[in-house]
Amino acid sequence: MTLREVLERFERDTRTGKIVSELGNSVPSRIQLRGLAGSAPAFIGAATAQITDQSHLFILPDKETAAYFLNDVESLLGELREDGETVTQIPVLFFPSSYRRPYQVEETDNANVLLRAEVLDRIRREKRVIVVSYPAALSEMVVTRQLLERNTLRLHRGEKISIAFVTDLLQSYGFEQVDYVYEAGQFAVRGGIVDVFSFAHENPYRLEFFGDDVDSIRSFDALTQLSLKSIEHLTIIPNVQGKLLSESRDSFFRYFETARHGDSPNVIWISDIELTEGEIEKDFQAAVKIYDEQIKDATISRLPPSEQYINGETFREQLLGYSIVENGNRFLLKDAEAIAYAMSPQPSFQKNFELLTQALSKYTTGGFTNLIFTDSPKQSERLYKIFEDIGRKLDYHPMVVSIHEGFTDSSLKLACFTDHQIFERYHRFRLRDGFQRKKEAMSLKELRGLNPGDYVVHIDHGVGRFGGLEKIEVSGKIQEAIRLVYRDNDIVYVSIHSLHRVSKFAGKDGEVPRIDKIGSVVWQNLKAKTKIRVREIAFD
Repeated sequence: MTLREVLERFERDTRTGKIVSELGNSVPSRIQLRGLAGSAPAFIGAATAQITDQSHLFILPDKETAAYFLNDVESLLGELREDGETVTQIPVLFFPSSYRRPYQVEETDNANVLLRAEVLDRIRREKRVIVVSYPAALSEMVVTRQLLERNTLRLHRGEKISIAFVTDLLQSYGFEQVDYVYEAGQFAVRGGIVDVFSFAHENPYRLEFFGDDVDSIRSFDALTQLSLKSIEHLTIIPNVQGKLLSESRDSFFRYFETARHGDSPNVIWISDIELTEGEIEKDFQAAVKIYDEQIKDATISRLPPSEQYINGETFREQLLGYSIVENGNRFLLKDAEAIAYAMSPQPSFQKNFELLTQALSKYTTGGFTNLIFTDSPKQSERLYKIFEDIGRKLDYHPMVVSIHEGFTDSSLKLACFTDHQIFERYHRFRLRDGFQRKKEAMSLKELRGLNPGDYVVHIDHGVGRFGGLEKIEVSGKIQEAIRLVYRDNDIVYVSIHSLHRVSKFAGKDGEVPRIDKIGSVVWQNLKAKTKIRVREIAFD
């Protein structure tokens, strides 16, 4: 059985049909899903979103629960590309909070600001989306759709536009001009090339101009400066969170209304309305307290909480404008269509495989389809080997798909188990963390902080001294490179496109390293010995 076939069971389920029918009304619907367990809400939500034409917002109690739910939906609807990224037919987006504490701008999480901007942009551009969020994120106001439209630059390959116009517009959007971009909100100009890191994308983009024509648009890795893929068009938006300081703003719920394209209202799935309302009110009151105690009489004027956050009452009022699906353990809405499920969570086997085999056999006898979800093929093989070693031939379908919690559905005759619950292993959630890079590699930001004479390490040549940035001619073209000085004053030039091969020397405080000689076998021997030692440690 494939994952597609599993989802089709949920899509063909009469209960899903009832949900879809109710959501198809032109007035807001009220639905309560009772008796759910484990990751079943993600299966039902994903199946419903596949069938309907509306956008769906899933509100979970907190960030961690939201992250697990997000991963479940991504796993169910996504396809894994060769580069390791998961892509979905319907955009599945995570909407986080931008501040760790109200009014603490220095504690802004830049990766989350990037994600928030991307979500707003995708809602504006896509016909339908799936958004996963939590109270702390939804309590913060966002820019209005009209403001975002006014501050968006769209570029197409082949378009006629001057570099001067693009750079002037970027500066008016608040972008910082730098030598090399390494974080959102920056741009760089080198001849006929403009690099820009928009708040709408995970990676920066390189625009190559031929005169006043946009000749090519490519995304690239901010660390290695290597191209990732070519695209036909690019959307550039500024830091929308920064725009909140002086521009018009509204709640996310008002903004999400603009994603409505058909006659039926968009849908909000929520596990606990009263808890969510309480959390949003708590965040609002915390902002009021900080404003009254620290901000109100400060020299620098700041907007009051009522213009930056929504309160619990506003949340309740705006929530009721949507179709609502309650799917938790506490239900609030009256006159809602109640849909009953007969589900139970995955039992605890405490690593006792005799108990597991008994459960699998029991479900098989009862006409259930057993599914064991694993995070990797290796885990699936491990389970098969364990069953083989204990001499039990069991009827189950291995599913190399990561979900957070197992469950059984008596109506669909499905028994879903997860390997991490079987082995009682901690299951990590995955969130895109903005710009990721290897710790040992050097970033452009760190490069700017180097001084001539600082010790660095090249993966092929060993320890040398940083000699500064220079422009050199390569195959008739001028390129930026860093100058490395080795023993006997031998010089190596490293293009900024190969910056991932260089790292800053990390030794004991005060330790002066031995400068390597170009072409010497000493560095190669040291690397070989280190690799052998690492393998020995791993084996032990």
